[in-house]
Amino acid sequence: MKNTLLVLSTLGCIIWSCSPKTAPTSSQTKPATEQAPDNSIPVSVDMASAEKTYRSVCSGCHELYPTTNYTAAEWGGIVNRMQKKANFSNSDKNLIMAFLSANAKK
Repeated sequence: MKNTLLVLSTLGCIIWSCSPKTAPTSSQTKPATEQAPDNSIPVSVDMASAEKTYRSVCSGCHELYPTTNYTAAEWGGIVNRMQKKANFSNSDKNLIMAFLSANAKK
């Protein structure tokens, strides 16, 4: 009986730890910056913070590409696809796009 209880408890812990975690809701997080009217990129951005976010989020999955490899419009499509794959927040996406747009190929 003790062994069965131990096995079931262990199995429950393993299943719980492998389950997907939910992100905090918008009421639990404070927006980093004010949004532009079209919600594309923040109005005022601390570029050091935006670069730090780009480096930390993007390098978690792959090497960092030079920002001048793509135009701002091309980066927009890339970042949208990556957000779905890497599941990062809209706030992080906005910071990343602000940094990439400011440093993108003209």
